[in-house]
Amino acid sequence: MNPTPPDLAALLRLSRDWLAARGVENAAREADELAARALGCRRLDLYLDHDRVPDEDEKAGLRGLLQRRAAGEPLQYILGDQPFRRAELRVDSRVLIPRPETEELVDHVLAGERGQGSLSVLDAGTGSGCLAISLAQELPGCRVLAVDTSSGALEVARENARLNGVAERIEFQHLNLLLHWPQEARDLLVSNPPYVALSERAGLQRELSHEPEEALFGGEDGLIFYRRFAGGLEHLLRPGGRLYLEIGEQQAPALLELFAPLCSRLEIRPDLAGRPRFLVGRRSA
Repeated sequence: MNPTPPDLAALLRLSRDWLAARGVENAAREADELAARALGCRRLDLYLDHDRVPDEDEKAGLRGLLQRRAAGEPLQYILGDQPFRRAELRVDSRVLIPRPETEELVDHVLAGERGQGSLSVLDAGTGSGCLAISLAQELPGCRVLAVDTSSGALEVARENARLNGVAERIEFQHLNLLLHWPQEARDLLVSNPPYVALSERAGLQRELSHEPEEALFGGEDGLIFYRRFAGGLEHLLRPGGRLYLEIGEQQAPALLELFAPLCSRLEIRPDLAGRPRFLVGRRSA
């Protein structure tokens, strides 16, 4: 007698246990996300239709997705998308996966700039376009120049801007800010630059090995981009212009020392977990 093929509920249990045994955090949630993608349904449908028996093609598709996740490929790359505030972003290995802390960076910009009227913004190292797109959506009247050294990242960012209906509000430019400056300074500098120190490479989570190195590493101590910003701040910000930078949680003392001669109202702000993660200031006249 042939065994009864597993129904969806049994397949989900097996998938969750299989990922958990291979060290995947949040294995239950991620297994459900992958199952929904393999079966072409919503996560809710997995529970509403739990006694359905998936066919062989669906099971094979799920096995392939589970194997990719167990090998360390980030869930967001496998699914191909990531929500970010009001935006739905396409993501792949050409761009850094947007993090919740970067959503918080947008909150700081909005708190300081909402109601200021037309503002020119430089998004330095746009990656997926998450900052530029969110500001175009949530800061009325702003005009954003989004730059990146990666042509692949700019392709993703342009597509995300189009999909989220803000392409006309953002200019994308291929520019290596370590070598060249924009043509004009702007009212706001907003950036989540690469800030992981090369010396920390060995201790990183395995998922990070799938993300682009140029979007992660900021030189031996992680500060190369901040030094560049400080060294040419007049090329980036007009007098009185404001900067909003995401930083590594151990970098606050060095960055306060670096920007103190250049900025007034300079402060370090914590993220929701209480870690020092944002540098906010105003360029001195």
